[in-house]
Amino acid sequence: MKQRLILALGGGGARGFAHIGVLKALEEMGIRPTHISGTSMGAFVGGVYAKSGSAEKTEAAFRELFRWDGFRENEFISTFGKHDESLWANLKSSVKVLMMKGNFLTKPFYYDGKGFEELIRFFFPENSNFEDLSIPFAAMTTDLITGKSVAITSGKVVPAIVASASITGMMPPVLHKNYLLVDGEVTDLIPVRPFCHHGMNVIIGVDVSKVPAPLPKHPETGLEILIRKDDILQSNYRAKLLEDSDLVIRPAVQDVDWTDYTEFDNLIRVGYNETMRQKAAIFKAIKKKRSFLNHLKSFWKPETHSWIHEDETEILRWE
Repeated sequence: MKQRLILALGGGGARGFAHIGVLKALEEMGIRPTHISGTSMGAFVGGVYAKSGSAEKTEAAFRELFRWDGFRENEFISTFGKHDESLWANLKSSVKVLMMKGNFLTKPFYYDGKGFEELIRFFFPENSNFEDLSIPFAAMTTDLITGKSVAITSGKVVPAIVASASITGMMPPVLHKNYLLVDGEVTDLIPVRPFCHHGMNVIIGVDVSKVPAPLPKHPETGLEILIRKDDILQSNYRAKLLEDSDLVIRPAVQDVDWTDYTEFDNLIRVGYNETMRQKAAIFKAIKKKRSFLNHLKSFWKPETHSWIHEDETEILRWE
C-alpha cells in the first residue's frame, strides 16, 4: 500500500497558468505528484505536465506555443484572447463574439471549439494516448445525460482534454458513446472529490477560480440575477469540494481575466510564491497522512486500490 500524492488542478482559463508555478515550487521542494487530475484549463496544463514530467518542460512548451506563428492566427485566441492589438482588430473580435452569441438562443453552443482543439494538438501528436504519459492523469468532465462526474483516464488524450474544457453553452458538448460531455467544472471545479475516499491519498487542491465580489449595484435584469445566482452556487460548491483536500493552494489570481494569456509570467510567479509560502503546511499534510498510512498497515493487508472512487465517478476510456 503506497502513499499517493494527487495534485488536483482546477479550472479558470488563463489563470490556470498559475498551476505551472505551483508545480515548479513543489519540484523545488523535492515533491513530485504521483497522479494528476485536472478540470478544464487544469486538464490542459495537467495533461502537458503528465506528458513532459517536469514543470520546466511544461513552461517551455507553452512558451513555444506563444511563439508559434499559428498562435495569434488561431480562431480561439483571436476571438477570445485578451492581447494588445489595434482598435480595429479588437473591434472585429468584439463583433465576431456578438455574432456568435446570436447563436446562443438557437443552438447548443456559439463557438465550434475547433481553434481550441488545434491548440491542444500543438502539444500532442496524432493518436497520443494516456498510456504514453509519464504519470497517471485524469481529465475530469461532466455527462449532461446523467449529471455524473466522468474521469477520462485512458485512450486518446486530445478529445479528453477538449471535453474537459468544453465550456457549457459556449462550446459544443462532446458526444462519445452514450455520453454527452461538457466542462468538468460543472461537477468538479477543483477535481478532488473522486479521490478523497482512499485514506492513502494525499490530495492537494489548486484553486484558481474567480471568487464573486460584492456587486457594485443591484442586478437590473433577470439574466443578471441568474448569472449572479450561478456565481454564488459555484462559489459555495467549490468551498464544499475543497473540504475533501488535505491542503488547498489558492494563488491570488482572481483579478486576472480568464482570457488574458499575456499574464503568463505573472501567473506562474504568483503560483510559485503562494506554494512556497505554504511549504511547511505541505510537508505537514504529507507527514500526517503518512502516519495514518503506517497505522493502517498494522491491521490492513496491503492490496491494490484504484486511485479513483468509482461509486461517485464514472471512469471512461476514450477509444
